[in-house]
Amino acid sequence: MATRFVLGLTGTLLFIGVGSAAFAEDRKESRVPERYEITAIRTRAFFHESGRFDERELQDPRLALWNVYIGEGDAGGNIDNTLVLVDVEGPAFTSKVKGAVELLATAEGYPDARTAVPIHALFTEGYRVTAPFLVHGISCGDLTLLARVKIDEKIVAEKRGVVPFRCGE
Repeated sequence: MATRFVLGLTGTLLFIGVGSAAFAEDRKESRVPERYEITAIRTRAFFHESGRFDERELQDPRLALWNVYIGEGDAGGNIDNTLVLVDVEGPAFTSKVKGAVELLATAEGYPDARTAVPIHALFTEGYRVTAPFLVHGISCGDLTLLARVKIDEKIVAEKRGVVPFRCGE
């Protein structure tokens, strides 16, 4: 019995050691970015009647986003809210970093929507994060998105995106 226990314990420790070594190796191989970069702005429709998000990318030019506020075109339901996911790479996402990922959403005829997610709210020991934003009430006209990373009040990265909502009879 003691022999089986020792063999089991040895196997477990060996497994943990191999797993830890593999994790450490992954961390060593991960390239530490020298600067912050917005790698993507991804957008998804939020259907408030069902409470679900669409899996399709709203910036896909193959989608017909016509009169989406009433569910027309390729909408699949009425779209009046857009989930915006801003993918960021950078050297650190800890509480020591004084900064934020910001989003400015604009469309003709609508008030500008500006919001930010503090870096410390995206804490990770890794080098990639996704900042989530929800843009309300813009579903007609080009939804222009400007994402920025601000560190110590300086803009260090930015990227633009557009969701081409179209309206009319």
